[in-house]
This record gives sequence, C-alpha cells and structure tokens, in this order.
Amino acid sequence: MCRNTLMYFNVEAQTQIVDRFHFALRENAFLFLCKAEMLLNDADRFDVISMRQRIFRRRPGGSTTPYQPAPLKLRPGGLGEMQSVARNRQLRDLILDASPGAALAVDAEGLVVLINNLARGQFGLTANDIGRPFRDLEISYRPVELRSLIDQATHERRTLRVNGAERRVGEDVQFFDILVQPLVGSSGLPAATSITFTDVTVATQLKAEVKRVREDLETAYEELQSTNEELETANEELQSSIEEL
Repeated sequence: MCRNTLMYFNVEAQTQIVDRFHFALRENAFLFLCKAEMLLNDADRFDVISMRQRIFRRRPGGSTTPYQPAPLKLRPGGLGEMQSVARNRQLRDLILDASPGAALAVDAEGLVVLINNLARGQFGLTANDIGRPFRDLEISYRPVELRSLIDQATHERRTLRVNGAERRVGEDVQFFDILVQPLVGSSGLPAATSITFTDVTVATQLKAEVKRVREDLETAYEELQSTNEELETANEELQSSIEEL
C-alpha cells in the first residue's frame, strides 16, 4: 500500500518508485494508491482492478532481467521540496475553487476526479462524489446530456460547447454555457475531460427582455402606422364631404 506518497515526487522519481514496486511485488500481488495517483503508463505491468479505489495488480511475467535499483535522487532539501509540492497543490486547489465558473473533471474511466467549490454549491455536489462514476450523478444528464458529449469530445479530440443550456430548480430557471474539453496525458492518450459551466442566467434574461421590448415596439409601430392610415382615410373623406358642401 502506497497512498498519498507518489504525488509528492517528480516524474523521474515516480518512475523509479513504480519500478521498485514492480520488482518487489510477486505476480498477482496488489498495489493500492490514492485517488490523486494513477498508473497511466504502466498498463503492460499492472492490471486495473478498481480505478475508483485505485487498486492495481501486478501482471504475471515481465522482464526476466534482475532489477538493479537506481538510487532515488532526492536532494538534501527533499523534505522541503515535498512541502513545496504540497503547498503548490493546495494553492492550485484554492485557485480552482476561486475560479468564476463551476468546473469538474472526469477521467478516462468515467470517474469524477475533480469538483471545484462553485460546482459543489450550484449543483449540490460534495467531496464524496469524487471517485464516483460520473453517469450516476444528475449533472451527467441535466441540464444537458453530457455523457455523449464527453464521448464525442474524447473521440474527436476537440472542445465542444453548448450555449444557453436551461436548468430548472423548482420555480427558478438558470442558463449555462457549457464547455467540454478533452485533456490528453503525456502518453498522447486521453486522460480526462474537463467540464466548465458559465452562468449566463442574467445575460440570457436581459436578452429575452430586450427581445420582448423590441417586439412590443414593433407591434406599437405597426399599430401607429395603421392608425395613421385610418386618419388619412378619414381626412380624405372629410375633404370630400367639404367639397360636396
């Protein structure tokens, strides 16, 4: 079991650590990681038992060459570096929570891996939803069917946009612009999908109000034109009556 550890090392150190795990574990032995840790580039050495729980199993076979462990390259200030990484992760989470739009991310296995503070508040999500299948959440199909959009964005490797998606909460109506963006890992394969929601309720309501006022003005103008035509007709009839007199 190695949880909440790998994420504090750089890529080179992580690779060496995973090499050691692969060497030390017997065939079909299990490796447990935390939700923030993955083995995206080790499918040839580890099978995924539960992506949600981050449980992997060492695959049978592998290299028959005796493993020569290389010393981990930790600088004298290694502890300080780990603290710096932890601080940077915390700052990243704070920045994400402070972003003006609701955001969440779904990994390649369809599991929720990130939910920012605004998304939790607007859509009733909690930290416990991290690690759950995205398809089990209401947000996956309301206000729009996001599951098919995620599949399309991942397959086509392009960002998709939905404008003015309507969401009803009781008697209230909200409108969102939704951005579905595939994220590609270092291996070049799809790693996750980012979904952001921009609340455009006020702008949408203002547009609707402007449209209504414009239509009212057009109707009033048409009525005024009709009234003018009637007045002209009445004036012509009056002139004709005067001439007859």
